[in-house]
Amino acid sequence: KFPQVEREKVLIGWILNEKLEFKPGTENLYSDLGFILLGVIIKKVSGLSLDDYWQQTIQAPLKLHNGLFFVNKRNMTNVACAPTGKCGCAKERLCGVVHDDNCRALGGVAGHAGLFGTSQAVLSLCENILLQFKGNRQAPPYSSENLRKVFSTKLGPWIFGFDTPTSGLSSSGKHFSDMTVGHLGFTGTSFWIDLQKEIAVVFLTNRVLCGDSLVSIKRLRPLVHDTIMENLIKKSDLTRG
Repeated sequence: KFPQVEREKVLIGWILNEKLEFKPGTENLYSDLGFILLGVIIKKVSGLSLDDYWQQTIQAPLKLHNGLFFVNKRNMTNVACAPTGKCGCAKERLCGVVHDDNCRALGGVAGHAGLFGTSQAVLSLCENILLQFKGNRQAPPYSSENLRKVFSTKLGPWIFGFDTPTSGLSSSGKHFSDMTVGHLGFTGTSFWIDLQKEIAVVFLTNRVLCGDSLVSIKRLRPLVHDTIMENLIKKSDLTRG
C-alpha cells in the first residue's frame, strides 16, 4: 500500500499512537513494536542503518563476518538457507528471506527480526557474551561491567530483552541454573546461556515450515536441552571420578 521509503515512517507513526499497556518501569512485556522502535532509535542516534551498525559495532569486532548477517546487502545465491513457512500475501515459501511480515515490509532489516545465522556463528556470539560477562573479553560498544548490570536487572521473566527460564516450564529443560539468559525466535530458533555453569546451547529449527502450531516444538525443545545437559553432567561426573 505504501512505497518502501514511506513504510518505516508510517509504521513508526502507528507504533507511537499505540496506548501504553502499563506505566513504564512497573511491568515487563515482550513487544515486537518496542524492538522495531529500538532499531529506529539506534539508527537516529548512530547515524547508521541498523545493518551497518550491527556490522561495524558487533559483527566485525567479534569476527562474526560470515555467520550472522542481514540478507538485504548480501548475495544469497550460494548460501544454503532452511526454508520457513509461506508468505501470507504471495503464498510462496520463504527461503533466504526474513519470515516476519513487518520486517519484510521494512526491507528485511528491523530491530525485532531479519538476522540470519549458522549454529556455529550463534554459538560464537553466545560464547562472547559469556566471556564478556566473566570479564575475560571486551567488545564494543559496551563493557563487561554494563553487561553484568543488565543481567542483574530482572523485571518479571525478562532481563532487558533476554528471556529467562520459567521454573518447570522452560524450553531450556530442567538443568539450567537460575543464572540463565536466552532468546526464542518465532520460526523455531533459540539459544540459552547458563552464566553460572558456563554452558551455552543453540538450537535452530524451521518449525513454521508445517504451520504455526507450537505443540511439537514445546515438547522437543526441553527434551533436546535435557539430553545435552544430562550428557554433559555425566561426562563431568566421569571426569571427577
